[in-house]
This record gives sequence, structure tokens and C-alpha cells, in this order.
Amino acid sequence: MAVSTCGGPVIPFHAGRVDVWASQLSNNTPLPEDSIETLRESFRKQGFTPAEMITLTACGHTMGGVRSSDFPQLVPPPSSNTSAPNIKNFDTTTNKFDNAV
Repeated sequence: MAVSTCGGPVIPFHAGRVDVWASQLSNNTPLPEDSIETLRESFRKQGFTPAEMITLTACGHTMGGVRSSDFPQLVPPPSSNTSAPNIKNFDTTTNKFDNAV
């Protein structure tokens, strides 16, 4: 879906999760301020190699963003009364398919 949205080829997609706007952090969720050792151990416990950790992190950052509710100093709150947060994308080239992360 993301590849197609960015202008890439259409790839069959079967949804596996539903995005939510409310925070659902658990003890297994890495935090931005975690040390690299903590991150490696968190991913290792979930069965990922260091290379897979980097791949998942890079993909998450190219398709992800920062919510105003989590980082108001970086992203201003929505300008209107809405339940959807204001999100700033990590990727600055969301209008085309590329490998810029």
C-alpha cells in the first residue's frame, strides 16, 4: 500500500493491523531515548537479528512520523477540533517512490 501510494508498483496487500491514535506503549516498545544496547536487546528478545532491527527501524521511519500529542515541541497541535493528531512525516519525499530515508 505504501509502495503504491508513493508511485511504485501495485503489490497485493492484506491488512494485518489497525492503526490507532491513542498511545499503547508496552514494556516491549522501544523508546527514542533508549540506548543502542537496550534497543538491540529488545529486538533480540523478539527474535530479530541486528540487520533485521536496522531494516525495521529504517522502514518504520520512512513510512512513519511524529505525532503532536507525543512531541508538541516538534509538531504543533491540530489547528481545528479533531480527534486525529497533527503528524509530521519523517520522510520528506512522500509524494514519490524512492529509497530516501
